[in-house]
Amino acid sequence: MILACLAVPGGSLAAAAGAGHALELEPAGPAIDLNLEQAINRALKANRTLLDAGDRVAFGELSLQRAKSQFELKIFPAVQAGLSGGGDDQSDLISVGLAFEKKFSYGSLVRVEPGVERLDDSLSLGVRASLTQPLLRGLNQEYNLAPIHQAEYEDRRYRRNLHLVRINVVLDTIRRCYEVVRQREMLRLNSESVARLTGFAEAAKAKERIGLASPLDTYRAMIQLRSAQDAYEATREALGRARDNLSILLAYPLDRPVEVQAPLSYDLIPLDLDEQIDIALKNRSELGQAQDDILDAQRRSRIDRHRTLPDIKLSLTFNNFGPLDGSTRDSFLEQSRWGIGLFSETDLRRTSEKAEYQQSLLNLKITRRARTTLEDEIFRQVKSAALNLRRSEKAIDLQRAQIEEAKAGLALARAKFKWGRGSNFDLIQAESDLRRAELSLVSAVIDYIVGGYSLRAAMGTLIDQPG
Repeated sequence: MILACLAVPGGSLAAAAGAGHALELEPAGPAIDLNLEQAINRALKANRTLLDAGDRVAFGELSLQRAKSQFELKIFPAVQAGLSGGGDDQSDLISVGLAFEKKFSYGSLVRVEPGVERLDDSLSLGVRASLTQPLLRGLNQEYNLAPIHQAEYEDRRYRRNLHLVRINVVLDTIRRCYEVVRQREMLRLNSESVARLTGFAEAAKAKERIGLASPLDTYRAMIQLRSAQDAYEATREALGRARDNLSILLAYPLDRPVEVQAPLSYDLIPLDLDEQIDIALKNRSELGQAQDDILDAQRRSRIDRHRTLPDIKLSLTFNNFGPLDGSTRDSFLEQSRWGIGLFSETDLRRTSEKAEYQQSLLNLKITRRARTTLEDEIFRQVKSAALNLRRSEKAIDLQRAQIEEAKAGLALARAKFKWGRGSNFDLIQAESDLRRAELSLVSAVIDYIVGGYSLRAAMGTLIDQPG
């Protein structure tokens, strides 16, 4: 599901940067040990932003269910009790029954109400029925089903957003895991630098005591040692912050530090910008959403145009209630009443509806332009990720060469200083160059690894899309 681990040509980072012993930080509580895959799986299950996106999908499903419920058969209990009077007359009414109501995709609304009524001492049994059929505006199926289509669109949008959040969470998890690794490696390298500079400072003091070095040599060594110690402490703090950031992303308590192991090896990724852009244009779910936005804007425009028609409705009613007193069937039928009529509550000018239709046309233009802008942005993202990857690749080669040069310079400066043929200025400078190159190599390697994942994300292939 996730990118496969990457592996270093020519050996590991430790082989390129040199071996050493890291100084460990004291954990505040029991540490949580994870590898990269475990951290990603944990994020996909527990990340709060991802849980929120999942809840929005559930929200969309309920909205779709609510929209479809308009066309379900509805059953209402119908109970009525009342008392009326005036002067010397007074009557009471009690009515009990059920109402069955069904709406159809062509706008038809059918309602049937069988029931029993008691008016004073007279008991009646019968049924009321009505049919309301919108004309002109309401005969359009797309118009009547608009709430369902809108809910389906929102449901698709929520699901695509969940996929995008998953991509961002995975990529953010990778970045934060490698930031922990970066700071841990830097702490190790700074620790080695402190150890080397401590030896230089002690050697300078010893030579000063026997007159083979000047106080300036000792001063230089101590200044560089204090600087390395300060860098070490700053890296310790940065490592703590990186672990906290990862704990927050993975929804772990901050009193339990997360110790993550991620490979510092990689395979070179071939860069074919045209092919990678084509892949992105086929796989990025944002483009699917952009096309869906256009289709939805077209649908809304058609609906708004249809809404400019007059809202005229046809109404048919039937009412048949007869007494339950042994009367003949004919007397029961004499109670039947029916009616037919047209009614409308539409504004003759329909200014609001016409303005809304014009707004929908403008929104359609904006939505189409947004898709073009999105394609340009995807092109930029893929190109930027590819260029960053190429830059990191070149930086790795450069820093490896500088490490070899710095090691040779350090060996030469150490030999000169040992035999009294040079000051410790060259020695300290060579140490500084070596430490800087080693730290830069760590950053370049991690930038390349994370950059590979970023390129996959830009191409839309970091994780599988939902079916």
